[in-house]
Amino acid sequence: GKEKVKMKQVVSEYEKNKNITFDSFFAQDKIVTTYRFRPEGEEFTYVTLEENAYSSKTSRKYNYMLMTLPLLRNGAMKKLKRQLTSLKTMIEGE
Repeated sequence: GKEKVKMKQVVSEYEKNKNITFDSFFAQDKIVTTYRFRPEGEEFTYVTLEENAYSSKTSRKYNYMLMTLPLLRNGAMKKLKRQLTSLKTMIEGE
């Protein structure tokens, strides 16, 4: 089976209907994920995602940078879809 990964996650910034930022901590790594929201008409919202990763370990630092390259974007796009689905569920649950 899959190994479970323990991670701490906190909301570091929140402005209702404008943005939300999560700081995720794993070992010595920190990942900052920000979602920005902009209404587009009555029934749609444009969502912008920004993600920055910081690591003291060189190998993981390069891994984070590699995931932004076009060849690896397919996996990143699948991850983005999961993140947006999770965010949608969380927001609609308010």
